[in-house]
Amino acid sequence: MRAVCFNERRELEIQGPVLKNAMAFGDVDGDGELELVVGNESGELAIFKDSFHSVKPWFQSSGFKMISAVGIGGLIEPDKNTVVVVSGDGWCHILLPGPAPSCPSDVPLGCDNNMHVAHIQCIPPNTHCLFMGDIDGDGQVELVVGLTDRVVRSYRWQPDPPPALPGEGRLVSLNKWEAANQVGSVSLGREMGGQPSVLVSQPGGTLLKIMCTTNQYAVQENSLDEAPPTSKIDYCPLSSSRMRSPNVSTEIVGSIRTGCENDEKGSPYTVATTDGTLMLVQDENILWSIQLHRQLFSLTKLDITGDGKDEIVVCSWDGQTYILGQDQISVRFQFEESVSSFCAGRYGSGPLPCFAYSTFNDKIILFPNIKIPNLRIRTLDTYMSERFPNMSKEERRLLVQKCLYSTKIN
Repeated sequence: MRAVCFNERRELEIQGPVLKNAMAFGDVDGDGELELVVGNESGELAIFKDSFHSVKPWFQSSGFKMISAVGIGGLIEPDKNTVVVVSGDGWCHILLPGPAPSCPSDVPLGCDNNMHVAHIQCIPPNTHCLFMGDIDGDGQVELVVGLTDRVVRSYRWQPDPPPALPGEGRLVSLNKWEAANQVGSVSLGREMGGQPSVLVSQPGGTLLKIMCTTNQYAVQENSLDEAPPTSKIDYCPLSSSRMRSPNVSTEIVGSIRTGCENDEKGSPYTVATTDGTLMLVQDENILWSIQLHRQLFSLTKLDITGDGKDEIVVCSWDGQTYILGQDQISVRFQFEESVSSFCAGRYGSGPLPCFAYSTFNDKIILFPNIKIPNLRIRTLDTYMSERFPNMSKEERRLLVQKCLYSTKIN
């Protein structure tokens, strides 16, 4: 496996340790530029903007208590992103762009011209991971959270009756699912026929797959409390019998783009375990499985090569980062410090692929312009055959020798 190096880097200012699910990339203000959202254990939230041209946050606020997870998605309006910040004690804050319509003096989080806290609600404590997405195919975005007490919950935003302002409403509980073992992470998947699913990782490289259906009459009548959605749960053992430890923690990422999506098959998803096992799975069939000999703790997806296919990006506690294509070709990048949190996504107005590392020394290191045109290593002869397909093998050989001789002379 070859190593790569990224030269452009920035060190961002934020104090305090960051939990592994408390960083996210996304467009928080609808300007087409993607930002980095970071929350720390001290309850401070910071949003960094590339066009701000500063190591200091574009928006910063405190008073959130210990931030365990952050997310960006269209929870209130599907075409407008909101920032969801969940604390370990169960407080969920929803932030919207722009100044608040009113700023009462008793609001501890204060007001800002860039972002404001539009809604605060208490949900069950111990949330450590979340995502936002349409889990039942009705066109509305739900909030799915994973708790440390083996519980997964889903919520939907229900606005107040008109003339309510944006952010006036409440989160309505849709489902509560209890898993047999500790929840590692939750992610959105796509099954055959395009049906969405909730993927819940379980110890030992196993997972739960939850398919939801919503009572459309209840949605129209705003009576979700009386008629909650129904769901079907499948347990997927995968290759748990071949795992070295059945109790090892597991991470999962779903809906991986292959560049040729169709409804005859579900979207692939990736499973990673703390003991270094990484698997690419489609419709419960393991496409490939490798052992990376690192303690993997963060798993994500990102199209780095620009070919329309997602690469798999996984990071270990010691900073070793692996970038794998769906054909299992991979490269590695060694970050020089141990990390407490890692996030991969797009950043800025480009937007360009970006890696963000949070270290145990209270630093956020950003690599904002990652360029890997191709994961494959091509020989000069292979390049010549692709560049000059009509040239004979002997002519290519002479041309390669000429190029090598010219390089040696110069």
